[in-house]
Amino acid sequence: MVDTTDYAFEYIAAADIKEEVTVPIVEAGGMEESEFGSFLFIGIELNSQGRKVALNKSNTRRLSDAWGRKTEAWVGHKIKMSAIDIVAYGKKTKSIYVEPAD
Repeated sequence: MVDTTDYAFEYIAAADIKEEVTVPIVEAGGMEESEFGSFLFIGIELNSQGRKVALNKSNTRRLSDAWGRKTEAWVGHKIKMSAIDIVAYGKKTKSIYVEPAD
C-alpha cells in the first residue's frame, strides 16, 4: 500500500487557492518535469507547511524582472498567489498567477 500524504500535499494546485494569498519563498527550487513539460518549481511556506509551486514562463518572467534571474536571490521575498481562469489545450481551467509582493 502507498501512503500518498506527502505526494498529494507537496505541490500546490490552482484548486488549492481559494483567495489571493501572500507567502514567503523559502527554497530556490529547480526544474522538474510534469505531464505538461518542464517547469520551474520554487519552495514556499503556506499555512506553516513547506510546499512547492510550479511557475510557468509568465510567472517566472514577473519574478525575474523583480529580483533577477537567479532563484537563490528570490529566497526571503514574498509572492502573491491567486487562481485565475485560462484556456489551455482547448479547455477552460484554473491556473496559478504569481507576482512579487515586496
